[in-house]
Amino acid sequence: MSNSEIKTKDIFTDAIKAGKIKVDYNGHHKSGSALVDFSDAGLEVWDINYRVNEITGDFLFWLDLDYPLDTDVLGIKPKAELSDLRIALRAGEEIDWIDLIFSSRCSVCNEPLRFQTNGKIIRVTDPVAPCEYPDGLKEFTVEIDVPSGQLVFDNDLRSWFDVKEEYSINHTKGIMQTAEAYAEKGMIHLFVGNTCPGVFSSKDDGATTDLTSLKIGNPIYYDEDDEEKDLGWGKPVASICTDLWWFCAVDLDLLHERMEDSKETQETIDQTLRVIDMVDVIPGRYRATSYYQDTGDSEPIYARIDLIEAL
Repeated sequence: MSNSEIKTKDIFTDAIKAGKIKVDYNGHHKSGSALVDFSDAGLEVWDINYRVNEITGDFLFWLDLDYPLDTDVLGIKPKAELSDLRIALRAGEEIDWIDLIFSSRCSVCNEPLRFQTNGKIIRVTDPVAPCEYPDGLKEFTVEIDVPSGQLVFDNDLRSWFDVKEEYSINHTKGIMQTAEAYAEKGMIHLFVGNTCPGVFSSKDDGATTDLTSLKIGNPIYYDEDDEEKDLGWGKPVASICTDLWWFCAVDLDLLHERMEDSKETQETIDQTLRVIDMVDVIPGRYRATSYYQDTGDSEPIYARIDLIEAL
């Protein structure tokens, strides 16, 4: 392959791999580590090609076309300047800072990002502020009251709770904000992916009543030899079908109140009550801790629910 057939994006990618071009994310995307590619049979793959696409968009594509710019497609004209720019970038020369005309959002804090390069460094230019979660949002907590001592679990109880706020759940901060909004209405609503987890007692004796601590997750895992292992959490006290990829947990009396105040038919109410799982806990205020948004299913516990004050 002749040098003219090599794409500028490939040259850029190889230069980043070799460390000749540094990328400064200013803490966004967990300093770049959150940029992963799910296109490989659904697997999470660290892929520098994917990162270059996320940073540069179509900029290098237009550059390789040597497009006769009638409009300011790249913020550069005339065509001679475009050609000079391509030659300089391919040669690894330092140039004046140029915008890469591509914006995305931080996968953690959802801030809009724009990048620019001088041929040696790629950096975030907008926003100037660093990400407020440079190491990712590893866990967060919400709290609800369970005065009845009966905690209901289900895939989706959102329709019974009037939450006006809408947040993008395509980034970690939005997942937390969504959970906080529902907790203010009295319901735990946490993201656990498409895992269909179980709810397990944290008691060593496997007790299933008067519980003060629950763990949500999957004790079955596969070791390095692909052999199935069981952490021995005992029988689940509830199970969750995660068609929604989230789960809901709420005090039974509060759910009944919301149903009575709703305009839903009795048939709809009865249908919901038929599919819920109920766990007997010590009446009190509970704190739910979410881990899944950071670790995924690489760890067996996706969330915990713990008593913090008995009523």
